[in-house]
Amino acid sequence: MTKSKVSLNAIDQACQLCYSVIKYVLLEVMKMPMEFKYESNRIFLPGPDGESIAYVTFPHVKEGVVDLDHTFVDPSLRGQGVADLLMQAAVKHIQSQGLRIRPTCPYARKWFAAHARYAQLLEG
Repeated sequence: MTKSKVSLNAIDQACQLCYSVIKYVLLEVMKMPMEFKYESNRIFLPGPDGESIAYVTFPHVKEGVVDLDHTFVDPSLRGQGVADLLMQAAVKHIQSQGLRIRPTCPYARKWFAAHARYAQLLEG
């Protein structure tokens, strides 16, 4: 019985150490700036293989208006504020082009509801 308690304690300590190391690495990675790539109607974060691991799309729907229609963040990045950073980048980019926004993406609608200072950018 004592032998199994020692083994469980050793395993528990090892797990605690692993958790601490993983947490530290994740925190350090999050300090790195995210370098979004810009296309005409899309902003994305490329992964190590060059494929998009997070993006927001905003196609033109009529003169002077884009539809902020889709936001995606890879499950490995969720809960870390990546979607919010994408929205900030998209709003800044769209605003700089003098366009209005029609938010049809559920996340975009929620984001604009929480950021009323950007209401003037919404399609009226």
